[in-house]
Amino acid sequence: MKKIGYYPGCALLSSAQDYNSSIHAAFERLGVVLEEVEDWICCGASSAHATNDLLALALPARTLALAEQAGLSELLAPCSACFSRLLLASERIKGDEDLSRRVNDVIHPLHYRGTVEVKNILDVLVNEIGIPEISGHVVRRLDGMRVVAYYGCWLTRTMRIPSFDDCEDPHSMDRILAALGAEPLPWSAKMDCCGGSLGLSEEGLTQGLCRNILRAARDVGAEAMITTCPLCQANVDIFAFKHKDENISVPVLYLTDLLGVALGCHLRGSHWRKKFIDPTGVLKRHALLS
Repeated sequence: MKKIGYYPGCALLSSAQDYNSSIHAAFERLGVVLEEVEDWICCGASSAHATNDLLALALPARTLALAEQAGLSELLAPCSACFSRLLLASERIKGDEDLSRRVNDVIHPLHYRGTVEVKNILDVLVNEIGIPEISGHVVRRLDGMRVVAYYGCWLTRTMRIPSFDDCEDPHSMDRILAALGAEPLPWSAKMDCCGGSLGLSEEGLTQGLCRNILRAARDVGAEAMITTCPLCQANVDIFAFKHKDENISVPVLYLTDLLGVALGCHLRGSHWRKKFIDPTGVLKRHALLS
């Protein structure tokens, strides 16, 4: 079985526990062992980089050093924010000897040598496991389910670092969804910002952004919105629940929720109750739940 290092980050062990469980269930079916880095810490998203640059690099560098110490050559970070912070820290440290020295002074006695490749979940699924392998493990196709792939504004915009997908018009998630039998719809908001952590400090701004995203999904006839970012999922899902009277609400699911269903994973009823907009009606309509 293939082994990949795993960094759940803060969200996947708290507000997005359902994402964590569906990732483990789906990857196990695909023959991938996820080895969680021991003693990892918060990556610093969303505020460290706006507060202190050295701190913003040292926080992810400590986890990268622990992964390196454990002999892990690559590290999967499912959260878009975590992926961005870990990737940027690794690349900046590798490209600047003086910066590397200063960061390693902070995380001493650990030392990061720059050997860990930071990956996000779409890159791993498409470019390492592969679409044919995923298709070969499907036991319950999602035929007829009309969905929109919501990438969010961070995942492919990797700040002067080459992206695994087109940075403005990505299609990796659409390819996975199509391989599962779903119908990924073209739409205008797949890269739009949901407001991120501004949901706490600028609620009005975030509500406007989420409203536009949900309207775009409704306008193309989507039955569900699919994402890989726990912050995007929470922002849009909570807004949809609070404003159900606007008739723009659709379930907001993680990609690995549908991947798990298609691969025959047993995701308990409590798994779906983590969502504010109940997705079980859509799943039952397509005979995906008993």
